[in-house]
Amino acid sequence: MTNTDEETISGTTNVAPGAEFTVRVRSASGVTPGFVIQDNDVSVDTDGTFTAELDFSDTSDDNEFTVTTRQASFDAEADGVVVEA
Repeated sequence: MTNTDEETISGTTNVAPGAEFTVRVRSASGVTPGFVIQDNDVSVDTDGTFTAELDFSDTSDDNEFTVTTRQASFDAEADGVVVEA
């Protein structure tokens, strides 16, 4: 991710099209200042893809984070790092 206000995280799932969930990004421990960024209105498209729109503009280069998605029928997690825009 870059530290801009128009970042996206996308993925693919086998959850039914139209399913809605939240994508949350939380800074790793030790990141100062810490941050939580989330998109509460993510839905699965007919082809099984999804895209979350996130604002990373208040984060700094080299900040590490974890992305989580949770919904009743699935959850997923991945790590990342903020890089210069």
